[in-house]
Amino acid sequence: MMAEVDDGTWESWVEFEDPLTEGNVICDLDRSQHNALSLGKDARQRSDESWAKLVEKNGRLFNALKFRLAGITRNETGALFHMGITDYKSYLSTNRTLDPFMIRALPSPMEPVLANVLGVGGLLLTSDGCMVLHRRSYHTAEFRGWWDFPGGHPEPSHAKLEREGENSPDECARTRVEWFQSILDEMHDEVNVPYETMKAPKLMGIVRHRASRNRPCSLFVIPTTLTAEEVGRRFSEGGKEADESTSLALFHWSVAAKGVGPVCVVALPPAPTRREGDASETKGVNYVDQPKTFEEIKNILVPTCAFGIALVAKYGAKVLGLSE
Repeated sequence: MMAEVDDGTWESWVEFEDPLTEGNVICDLDRSQHNALSLGKDARQRSDESWAKLVEKNGRLFNALKFRLAGITRNETGALFHMGITDYKSYLSTNRTLDPFMIRALPSPMEPVLANVLGVGGLLLTSDGCMVLHRRSYHTAEFRGWWDFPGGHPEPSHAKLEREGENSPDECARTRVEWFQSILDEMHDEVNVPYETMKAPKLMGIVRHRASRNRPCSLFVIPTTLTAEEVGRRFSEGGKEADESTSLALFHWSVAAKGVGPVCVVALPPAPTRREGDASETKGVNYVDQPKTFEEIKNILVPTCAFGIALVAKYGAKVLGLSE
């Protein structure tokens, strides 16, 4: 159904030089207009079979409802995001499939049937100007061993949303709240950053990953009152999802923007998750757990991470809410 991505290609869907606050975002949740169209009977059966094999291979995989981002409309004060409801299995069966049968089953154009699950990534900015990157562990479904911003997905279940619903203004509001809350939850669970040390997230933009048939991921900037050293210590103490990462590295934002320079802090989780034999699972990835410079990892960045760093390089301190 899927394989590790090895090209790292991405494109900007929308970017905001002045990142958007939650109040500048409107979510248009409309299942009748923005859900993906159903696959045919044979394709659905093949999807079920492929999913069963994946779960058998990786017992940590589970299906859950996700938000589908169908489109974006800019306005004078921010943006309107057109959303539907999908699930993770559908994402692996459409956006990520390499199965020749499934590829033939996708219509042309294929956009109407793609799950286009909305992801979130967060550029956590420390009080001393460093950004946090983590190396993804080997039981994750995608980009095993790559460097990324901490992230995941907003969850419809957290907003008490179902596959069917009223598409009411209240549901739209709950979608927006969950979207912005989800990146704070990821920082708390993956990096062990206390909620009270994080400021309100701001949306920097949306990136689309070409190798995943333009699957979208949103990128936020989240300032924290913690220093780089303090973030490293918190990570090493272990959070709820410490096993999502094999290491953490913090670079000053100007180093990442230039693409060269030293690491500020490197931290390891309390129980490293790398296993024997994992190094062969992703062809061409240079496995670096404790980098000393940004150059060591800049060619193995997940597309969302590369997009965020490109925005910082393009707009400088402004996109991070800092003075030059």
